[in-house]
Amino acid sequence: GFKEAMEAAEKSDVVILAIGGTSMSLAGTGWGELADQGAYPTSGEGYDRSDLTPPGVQPDLIRAIYKTGKPVVLILIHGRPYSIKWEKENIPAILEAWYPGSEGGNAIARILFGEVNPGGKTSITWYRSVNDLPALDDYILKGDNTQNGRTYWYFDKDVSYEFGFGLSYTTFEYDKFNISKNTITPEDQITVSVDVTNTGGVDGDEIVQVYLKTPDADLLGRPIKQLKGFKRVTIP
Repeated sequence: GFKEAMEAAEKSDVVILAIGGTSMSLAGTGWGELADQGAYPTSGEGYDRSDLTPPGVQPDLIRAIYKTGKPVVLILIHGRPYSIKWEKENIPAILEAWYPGSEGGNAIARILFGEVNPGGKTSITWYRSVNDLPALDDYILKGDNTQNGRTYWYFDKDVSYEFGFGLSYTTFEYDKFNISKNTITPEDQITVSVDVTNTGGVDGDEIVQVYLKTPDADLLGRPIKQLKGFKRVTIP
């Protein structure tokens, strides 16, 4: 369908290009007519993949549409993070929809037309390559320096999108960060506060996140960085 897709793109002012994968489970959920038509799952219980790129010829389709010179909005409908380094560098707008359900099309349309300002943050890390993933059968949670990097807890390389990343149609500025105590005991509680200002032109939601970093994390069996709290706020 490349020829038809490119012809449609050439006639359009903007291309909305939806790609993604098919989710099925070992219990059979998701089969039926799709399976009869030769569909195969790319995500779901019991279905693993050997790489993180969008399945099939979809990366080639994205590049072909890009070459038409039309502005592209890339919609991702899938159940696992993709390695999309090229897309991040070349596609001006990417909307993550995951598996949005039967009303997903309407939800996506409302976002694209500006009726809704998205404010979500990704709850997983988007790795640049499958080679960055630690072996799932070789986890070390505590050890010496020769064992660094075995488990994502100690991962410190560049990623495409870090855990907690997410943009919207506005921007936010953080100021006046404050912590109630500089020194604490295991029994103490601390309060963290920060002023958040909407510096853009539309109302928006921001998810304020607080992370804890642990020195010598690998020696202590602790993650390098860990989410400890978050709050979603609506700011005019």
